[in-house]
Amino acid sequence: YVERQHRLVALQDKLENALSPKLLTAFASHDTETAKECVQTFTDMNRTSNVYTYYYRCHTNASQRKWNELCKSTSETLTTTLKLYYSDLTTVVETELQWGVKVFGANLSETITQLLLQILRARMPSMSEVLKEDLGSGPDQLKQLLLAFKETCSFSEALANSSINLDAPLFDP
Repeated sequence: YVERQHRLVALQDKLENALSPKLLTAFASHDTETAKECVQTFTDMNRTSNVYTYYYRCHTNASQRKWNELCKSTSETLTTTLKLYYSDLTTVVETELQWGVKVFGANLSETITQLLLQILRARMPSMSEVLKEDLGSGPDQLKQLLLAFKETCSFSEALANSSINLDAPLFDP
């Protein structure tokens, strides 16, 4: 019996390794049917938590690329960078709410909350590093910091006023 269990786990590992690129591609391209099939297979193998790991990784990586692109742009101010980044994040959340219900079911608030938290925590360079670099030591430090804070508050308000039903606040403005 133990030998068969080990064999089953090994086969499940192989199946997961074979399906994970397909699942990531389905998440990135919003291929509903493929995503549903893969999610069902992972669920049948009692590996639902792995589905969410792949889902978060897919969107975290895409968001990280956008953040890096914006941070490398020397033509944008910190406020503009934040405005563009938060706008992109809001679009991601709204898109995932519409698409995710087809794949994961009706109650997505926990999934979307975790997605946002993972995206925001994974940013490299971190917000503190970006602030440190962009604020410098000039006389406008406080003004720039307040503008960055204002953009963050606007993002929080946009999430609160959208169709997102978050269980816990991401920010306290």
